[in-house]
Amino acid sequence: MRDALDVHVEHAIVHVLNHREKKLVFSEADLPLRSEPEFQKYLDDQVKNALGDSETRAANFVKEGDRTSASLCYAMLRDKKQLLDSSKQLAQRLFAAMGTDGRIAPGSLIVCLYTAANYRARSFLALIKIDPSEALVQKVTRDPRGRRIVSFSISSDVMPTVRERLQKAALIQPKRKENDYDLLLLDRQVAKAAANFFAVDFLNAAPALDACARTEGFYIATQIAYNRLIQPPPLLTPEQADGFRQQIEVALQTKTLNVDTWIANLDLPEEAKRVIAEEIERRLPT
Repeated sequence: MRDALDVHVEHAIVHVLNHREKKLVFSEADLPLRSEPEFQKYLDDQVKNALGDSETRAANFVKEGDRTSASLCYAMLRDKKQLLDSSKQLAQRLFAAMGTDGRIAPGSLIVCLYTAANYRARSFLALIKIDPSEALVQKVTRDPRGRRIVSFSISSDVMPTVRERLQKAALIQPKRKENDYDLLLLDRQVAKAAANFFAVDFLNAAPALDACARTEGFYIATQIAYNRLIQPPPLLTPEQADGFRQQIEVALQTKTLNVDTWIANLDLPEEAKRVIAEEIERRLPT
């Protein structure tokens, strides 16, 4: 999912959420993307930005609690005809999650279904909160003597460019048995007190570890364990230490690994196994 190529937004709808003025404006139809190629490219680029952002992390919808947002997302992935009604309900839920907190920026919720060239016959869902920004807009006026004057006015509801960092986005994949996670979540925090409104209050999602993150965590944990085990007084002989390093390399090349079984089968003292299990548990919680 992270490696999506040639991202193309097929359907999109936008709803306006201004909790400060208690205004929630629903679109009543999809965006006519075919007749608006510039906005089509804008949406494609924003999805790519969310996918490629260094702060985008794997997450899962929490099994406990309110799963309404998850259900609405999967409904749209199953049937694109659900886009209008389900996106309205999501906008209502995000509007409610924003509450009356003035630190949260008003904005628009863009809900879109997109495809990728390397994922055939599969659509993904993107939820992107776009926060408007201020910009100078050129205007031409005349003074009392009729002379032309070129000046600028400030517009406070301008869509951000694709060069500006997104703050909030969720990219949801269809349910499949082989999935390591439910969604990719970008939740750049601004105010700690208002930090939970998007991931927790709106989506009811929590961080997860995808395959890449789990491999990295396993490698770091075993290296730390190795260093602990060879520190004086060492718990491993030089031969045992070399054997442990070899077992780490073999494990990293394995497609699937039962960590508990792997630790149990190591030809090492029980105290050494306890140290290894402790470090792995610290970085790869079950």
